Amino acid sequence: MAKKHPTSSRVHRQSDVPDDAFVGTIRRVIDWVQDNQREAIIGAAAIAIVAGGAVWFVVQQRSLESTAQTRLSQVQQTVASGNIPLAVRDLQSYLDTFGGTEAADQARIILADLLIAQEQPEAAIDALGNLPSRLDAAFGIAAARIEAAALELLERYDDAIQAYLDIADNARFPFQRREALADAGRVQLQHGDPEAAVDLFDRVLESFEEGQTGRGYYEMLLAEARARARTGQGSTTVPAPAEMTADSAATS
Repeated sequence: MAKKHPTSSRVHRQSDVPDDAFVGTIRRVIDWVQDNQREAIIGAAAIAIVAGGAVWFVVQQRSLESTAQTRLSQVQQTVASGNIPLAVRDLQSYLDTFGGTEAADQARIILADLLIAQEQPEAAIDALGNLPSRLDAAFGIAAARIEAAALELLERYDDAIQAYLDIADNARFPFQRREALADAGRVQLQHGDPEAAVDLFDRVLESFEEGQTGRGYYEMLLAEARARARTGQGSTTVPAPAEMTADSAATS
């Protein structure tokens, strides 16, 4: 008869250890449950309640978002009717009810835009809430630009410039960064430092690719800024680049 390898029995016993440990653990759990049935039942019930609550929250949140989107469509019809005071009231009422939903961001943009048109910049800033600081949100860039425009109306030019520069530093798309830099340069040229405007318009032109259209307007602004920087002249009236370029059509 062939002899067993000296370590064969030891190897076999070691391979059985994990199974023995697993079975032992299961037995201990079963024994604990049998000895502590009340605690086990309470624990299972608590888990069930938490799971059920999570499911209920998800269902309710989805229902709320759907209702908010439907209601927003109705409010937009009021906006389209041209009755601005009624549209403002409806939007404010909408935000009171659905302010925590995703659809509310779009409502904030619409309301702030209407308030800007009504020359109520402070109310527009309040309507935007913290949306301008969330530049990665779907309507974050639009909100930040409206806020910057409101700051201009309030003659808070340094704050407006900083708001535009924040957009330029964080915007996702090149045209958004370009327009934000141009807006900052425009405010500097109108109300601030022409030399700083020169630097900003230089950055705008550097953002263009070779042969890309749209450079002419910014080259005009750069020339104006350089002329004023040389002469030390003060503010000038310059139309906003967003009103003059094709890029702006994609910002809304």
